[in-house]
Amino acid sequence: MEMAHRSQKAIGIIAAMLALPLCAAELTYKVRHERLLKDQTAELSFTSQGVTLRRVDLKPRKKPSKPQVSEWTYDDIQQLVLSPQKVILLLYRDRAPWLLGVDKEYELTLSIGQDIKPLYGMLKDKLDSRLVAAIADPNTAVTWEIPAKRLGLLKGAEGVLKFGPDALVFETTSRNQSRTWRMQDID
Repeated sequence: MEMAHRSQKAIGIIAAMLALPLCAAELTYKVRHERLLKDQTAELSFTSQGVTLRRVDLKPRKKPSKPQVSEWTYDDIQQLVLSPQKVILLLYRDRAPWLLGVDKEYELTLSIGQDIKPLYGMLKDKLDSRLVAAIADPNTAVTWEIPAKRLGLLKGAEGVLKFGPDALVFETTSRNQSRTWRMQDID
């Protein structure tokens, strides 16, 4: 009887360990979709297939509203900017016919306290040079570093430029100014 109980425990532990990678295949963030007239609360999910933006209706209504969901594969994304406070999605799709080829862009502000670094780890191999990492990758093996300044239009950011075998990292305390570039994306 005790032997059967132990084998059931072992099967349960093995099943839980096998399910962990499946759970890690999706990352979801609570965001605020910044719009011209009224911002919307939404959930932004990243899976192995693509990105989903699900708008959340905060007002209780007599008649439930139709859920607004937008889904894109990684091939639909022209550029994805990751920063500690924001995610900006630029799609290949045009915004409107009268805007003459201006591409659709979603600017999403993350809720306070959400960590974007696991998302960078998930996307750095999927999006190649289309991923703009406005964060310093903490997992880069640093072989050499020097003080540096990243120039801006009005004001630059002072920090440290770190060289590693697979990435070049500019780390600064200035907000949204850190960057990570993969060596294979540098010409």
